Amino acid sequence: MSTPAKGMGGALARAGVMAVALPGEIAQAIAHRTAAQEPQGAGRLGMIVLGRPSARGGKVHGLQHQRCLNAVRTAAAHPGPVRAVFTGWAGSTATECDRSEAAVMAEHAQRLGLRADEVLLEETASTTFENVRNSLPLVGDCDEIALVSDAFHGLRARRHVQQLRPDLAERLVRADDHRWFEYPGPALRSAVFEVGMGLKYGFTDPGVPASRIAGTPTD
Repeated sequence: MSTPAKGMGGALARAGVMAVALPGEIAQAIAHRTAAQEPQGAGRLGMIVLGRPSARGGKVHGLQHQRCLNAVRTAAAHPGPVRAVFTGWAGSTATECDRSEAAVMAEHAQRLGLRADEVLLEETASTTFENVRNSLPLVGDCDEIALVSDAFHGLRARRHVQQLRPDLAERLVRADDHRWFEYPGPALRSAVFEVGMGLKYGFTDPGVPASRIAGTPTD
């Protein structure tokens, strides 16, 4: 049986965690609503699920799971047909696996219940910029386009769409990529990381990091 003191201690601990995580959550909430419209549900939705290196042995990484879950939710909320493009290369030696990030994530999303009329793999991209550049031709005929990751990373990807295809940027809609305090730790880490990327490459018109295929690790 828990005592009132223990209950109070648990409540204070949860409040402390939420207070520490709040800046990341606020940043994610703002990013979620930036450079994307509210989905209208009209016509075909094209989703680009941004890649992330798999865990060792080709197992699903926690951040891959988060992105796949967001993709499943985004597709489930769309009443029309959905085309889901999973992107990410197979060149990361750290995973000790020759399966691409795209393949690992696509299979996991389908296990989670992804409802999509088409599931496509783009297995050559090694950076976020390449994820976007290489996948846009696969969704160019879709009526709405969602970039799926966490909210802050998705915003950086949308900035690349604005650079590469301003005509398609007009079709960008919000993915279901932010729910308050669902992933407080990753949300805060992502916010810090993306601020660092913005300071290095620019926020509204980000520069292009070197490809990891060229030997320069980046995201």
